[in-house]
Amino acid sequence: MRIAVLSAQVFPCPPRGYAGLEMIAWQAARGLAKLGHQVALFAPDGSRGDGFDIIHTGPAGTWDEHKAFDQYWKHLVHFHAIIDHSWQKWAYGLKAEGALKGAVLGVFHSILDNMKTLPPGVEKPCIVLLSDDQRQHFEALFNRPGRTCYNGVDLGFYKPLEAERNDRALFLARFSVIKGPDLAIAACAEAGCGLDLVGDTSITNEPEYFHT
Repeated sequence: MRIAVLSAQVFPCPPRGYAGLEMIAWQAARGLAKLGHQVALFAPDGSRGDGFDIIHTGPAGTWDEHKAFDQYWKHLVHFHAIIDHSWQKWAYGLKAEGALKGAVLGVFHSILDNMKTLPPGVEKPCIVLLSDDQRQHFEALFNRPGRTCYNGVDLGFYKPLEAERNDRALFLARFSVIKGPDLAIAACAEAGCGLDLVGDTSITNEPEYFHT
């Protein structure tokens, strides 16, 4: 089966540092290729494959997915299935227009209000939500069913650091309200344990939050 996996425009794949959906998209492409499928990952310049093809979609570091999509959408008509990890899910538009014969599976990686304010414009969209809470939010917002499917992660990809453990807690995420660093601080204060906060401030729409 020919499968297209769509990533976002923020980071190359695999990401070299902090990232979320980019790593999931890259590992999904890698895993599907190992199963014998013909896979192409659509990702920003600087991305590399591992047993699958890469279709470069323009410079990394931007949220302008529509501009990138305009450059590569014609490639998608040649695939049997499209797994769309991008934020804005433009592939559904092609499906609604009848330009795609293949199925489109949209994987939502964040609170729905952050990703899409209107339901996909197809009659029976294939939707994957990454938690029951996210699925319930989707169903309440769009009045249509979704399915929960947790991220598939290749545990063998992650190697132990052999570092000595200590009794401090670690917060690792971008500094954004929805990630809850304030909750981590409050929980550790109540538990009386130390806390290290490590995160990204470049891809949040709340850059001042880090300093509050």
